[in-house]
Amino acid sequence: MSVVNNIIKLIKAWLLSIKGNIKKLNRKDAILFWSMALGFFALLFSIVIIIIIVSIPKKEAGTGNLIANGKVSVQKSTAWVVNPLDEKIYKVTEESSTPVTELDHCRNLAVDGKYLYFIAGLEVKKKGIYRCNTKTGNTEQLSTGAVNLFVIDSGWIYFNAPKDEGGSLYKMKTDGSKRQLVTKSETVDFAVYNGWIYFANLSKNGALSKVSTSGEDEKILVKDTQPSQISVYKDRVYYIDKNSGYIMNAKSNGGEAYLLLPVQCTELNVYKGRLYYSEKTSDSGVYSINTKGKDKAQHIQEQVKSFYIFEKKIYYFNGTDRLKELTLKNGEVAELL
Repeated sequence: MSVVNNIIKLIKAWLLSIKGNIKKLNRKDAILFWSMALGFFALLFSIVIIIIIVSIPKKEAGTGNLIANGKVSVQKSTAWVVNPLDEKIYKVTEESSTPVTELDHCRNLAVDGKYLYFIAGLEVKKKGIYRCNTKTGNTEQLSTGAVNLFVIDSGWIYFNAPKDEGGSLYKMKTDGSKRQLVTKSETVDFAVYNGWIYFANLSKNGALSKVSTSGEDEKILVKDTQPSQISVYKDRVYYIDKNSGYIMNAKSNGGEAYLLLPVQCTELNVYKGRLYYSEKTSDSGVYSINTKGKDKAQHIQEQVKSFYIFEKKIYYFNGTDRLKELTLKNGEVAELL
């Protein structure tokens, strides 16, 4: 009953204040008015903050893996693409397709802020990681020497040397400074997620392993496996086992590996709680299942050589190396390159 009375008093006070008669309130009602008004605005402010926090894009599961294997990287309505025909980078919009740099043998694209990062070069001096300002086109070389893969995470670039050069994993700031060794273990595929690097450890017969981004607490998660296409979602690590071609999953803190999909696969991306993959057949499209291996759906029905998921769309190269874009919501397909 007291709550109802307070509400009535608040309404009365509000009406009086609208008429400019706030002075007619007695001291007790005035205190009630201002305290409840402040409470209302505090609640409103809290709601706005919650909306802002919820609207901030969350790091997608396996983002590192998508970037590491990517020949496509997207920012808003612009796609940067490695053309399979000449291995050069093109900027692709709805209106045009233009070359970005004269460097060739490019791969492993990643847009981060105002820069496009990539691996390029065959000549010894030109081999390395580069970045290009997406507005000015200015390109600079951040590292020298051959690089297998790289991943950008929280202002750092994580990268590994090729297998024939030891496969050790390093990190450096996105401007090329503060280069340091993370692990001497021979690595191949890897993904960075929540302060950890998950990788195929060739020093331990390909075992699924992890090490902190600071280079500490390295441990083996699963011994009898050879992971590739590694992605992480919540507390699980998903990957394709090179021996069988099957999709497997294991706990991110170690333990037994579990068979998720007994079908030979060549590509694996994790996006918003679903696993997208292509099967090892000449005419395989793109399918998806949930994290329990159920609810199979087919999204692309033509031959797909490779695909990448960004911002609710699948970008893929078909059997004739044409780049296409499929919108997941409605299934519409557009040819980009």
